[in-house]
Amino acid sequence: MRLVPFCAAFVFVAAALPGATNEKTFADKTAQELLARVPLRFEPNRGQARSPEPVQWLARTPEAAYAFTADGALVRTRTHLLRMRMQGANPAAPFQPSRQLPSPTSYVTTAFRGNVPGYQRLRRANVYPGIDIAYYGTGGRLEYDFEVAAGADAATIRLEFEDAGGRRAHVRVNQSGDLEVGTSESGDADVILQRAPVVYQTGADGVHKEVAASYRVDADGTVRLNLGKYDPAAKLVIDPIIYYTQYFFGSAASPAVAVTHDLQGNVYVTGNTQATDFYIQGNYVNLGNAGGQDAWIMKINPVAQDGNFVPFSTYYGGSNNEIVEGIAVDNNGVAYIAGMTESTDLPTTANAILTALPGQENAFVAAFDTVQVLFTYGTYLGGSLIDDVGGIALFNEKIYVAGTTTSTNFPCTANAIETAPLGGTEVWVSEIDPTQTGTAGLVQSTLIPGSADDAAYAITVDKSGLVYVAGETGSPDFWGISANGVQNTYDQSGDGFVFQMNLQAMQLIYGTYLGGSNLDEIHGVVVDAKGNIGVAGLTLSTDFPATQNAFQTSLAGYMAAFLAVINPSATGLAGLNYATYFGGNFAEAGYSLAIDKNGLYYFCGYTLSSNLPMGSIAAINPTSAGAGIDVFVAQIDTTKGLNGLLYSSYITGQSSQIASSVDVDSNGIIYVVGFTSADIFPAGQAINPNPGILDGYLFAFHP
Repeated sequence: MRLVPFCAAFVFVAAALPGATNEKTFADKTAQELLARVPLRFEPNRGQARSPEPVQWLARTPEAAYAFTADGALVRTRTHLLRMRMQGANPAAPFQPSRQLPSPTSYVTTAFRGNVPGYQRLRRANVYPGIDIAYYGTGGRLEYDFEVAAGADAATIRLEFEDAGGRRAHVRVNQSGDLEVGTSESGDADVILQRAPVVYQTGADGVHKEVAASYRVDADGTVRLNLGKYDPAAKLVIDPIIYYTQYFFGSAASPAVAVTHDLQGNVYVTGNTQATDFYIQGNYVNLGNAGGQDAWIMKINPVAQDGNFVPFSTYYGGSNNEIVEGIAVDNNGVAYIAGMTESTDLPTTANAILTALPGQENAFVAAFDTVQVLFTYGTYLGGSLIDDVGGIALFNEKIYVAGTTTSTNFPCTANAIETAPLGGTEVWVSEIDPTQTGTAGLVQSTLIPGSADDAAYAITVDKSGLVYVAGETGSPDFWGISANGVQNTYDQSGDGFVFQMNLQAMQLIYGTYLGGSNLDEIHGVVVDAKGNIGVAGLTLSTDFPATQNAFQTSLAGYMAAFLAVINPSATGLAGLNYATYFGGNFAEAGYSLAIDKNGLYYFCGYTLSSNLPMGSIAAINPTSAGAGIDVFVAQIDTTKGLNGLLYSSYITGQSSQIASSVDVDSNGIIYVVGFTSADIFPAGQAINPNPGILDGYLFAFHP
């Protein structure tokens, strides 16, 4: 039996309730709000719930409670009760729970005592002929799919809504296509919100095709589903669901800079804050801002069953300014950050390479055990002038950092390729062993020479320990270019570069320029399972070397983001497996790149275009709010040529917002962080819905 799913979701709209307010103090924003993000827990009614009619299953959130009966579901908010009836449904359709949760709910009341199991999903088979309904959800949302088998008639699905007195509720479809439902007493249709149905099908070629879908409200208030043309023998897929949204805020600017995750599903975010009241939750090492702008780190468990969604967060800084630029995490929950500092009193550990600020603005590396809640490593790194950080990576318990320096005495090891800048700013790469003390901890460190200004923006390490550094160079004699590079000669106006090296032997293995006759920069680098190098960045060049299999082969505006995949085993242009522009009619910049287990690429940045290319999967925001700079996030399958753009979306609001970093986990959940001065989340989705002047954000979703 081939199933055709249709999805809808209830979202509780607090602002619709009489007397409700969105105003909250900092103290009100506690773990209770994070608790609202936990997946819904479905429980069989074993007597713990009393009702005038038989309630067979239950689900509760801090904002609403749901009860499931033979003909539908009841939604109880703080002040209202609404019933959704499935007209003509089979009252004997059995409830089938799945994905049992590890611990039961214990009840001790005068009416009932005992343990009741919980489940993440609840299904009813053949609620209509050939149609199942599956319930699930997170936080305040109850979501449900109607799964329509081949040959079944979706027109048999008919919903009606009633208030506590059995009267028809107010129902309407708003301008966004969402279904607004309200009680008769409220006099309006805005107590709950059921999201607009968005579905698509996947063809034999793997390309997604959106199927038109909308609600229709009859004169008597009955709600039906309108579906456009679709293949009844192929599956319809649900619209993207936002899993977790979070602002990081205080009373001053607090942008988020980088994001990563561990094997246990925890998400780690780092950023900068000038606030003295930043949103610190859970365990911490430093509770307060030491002065100026500090770095911050937050560990998030989006599916914590105990409500402890932020088990660790902390400030890190000295009395002057810090700017964090990257984060990495090991399998033991130790988070490593790197950035720049102007503070002479930045906390360091006894085994630091340098315990004092050696110059004007120097690099730092710090590590925090988020499980044991310990500051495990901290060091300055740099020379007598300015040393910036481009990125951080981990391999075999060693820390790898790359950046840019103007210092003539940047700390280098004896086998360094170069120990002093040849001209302008120079790239540096260092390997640090945090178990060693003093200069012994600087295992390898070198400058990468070039006669003009060069800058490193990203670093990664592959499974064999080879180091990859990417950035932008103005040097026609840049060291990191090999004879077999895709482009082994410098063009002009600044080219992107990426090189692969054995840092232990200080040996260049592969390197290439990448760009056209105008400015090109690489800001993200990854390595796939086959050893291909993926890079993303920005270009102003009309002659950027886009390949014939590109999604977009020409520059559409003034500046575009780009994605390229390079085979370092090949020679010249034969090594350019894939290269594409990504952009609209004005400007885009790619700032970060990630790759998933299936070899799909994800990159993000900012856009000023009003016609950003959209993928075949429906976007969260297919259009810009038009108020300023927007975030873009895109997913590309480089094997599908012109159909390779699977997903793209604006992240947009009534001001400007930028994405700094993207990550993707083994479940395909995409994490995007950055900063905004506007509310960018759908109504009711954000845990902290009122960003300040410039707040960081975490946007997590599944396309």
